[in-house]
Amino acid sequence: HEWKNDAGVAGAVMYDATGRIVFELKETRIPENWTASHRIPDLQSGIYTVRFSVNGEIYIRKVFAGR
Repeated sequence: HEWKNDAGVAGAVMYDATGRIVFELKETRIPENWTASHRIPDLQSGIYTVRFSVNGEIYIRKVFAGR
């Protein structure tokens, strides 16, 4: 997924269906008009929850990983 925003701080955490963290992008400083994109290999098929934090705002999305 891609996110674009003003300068500030952003991070993300992805959880599996049991609540276990499977990926974490620590909060880091971001420049204005930034774009982030990550591929996460070796996920089992299923539904995951991704929690994004961008400049103090929290966004939660469900994503499906299939093989």
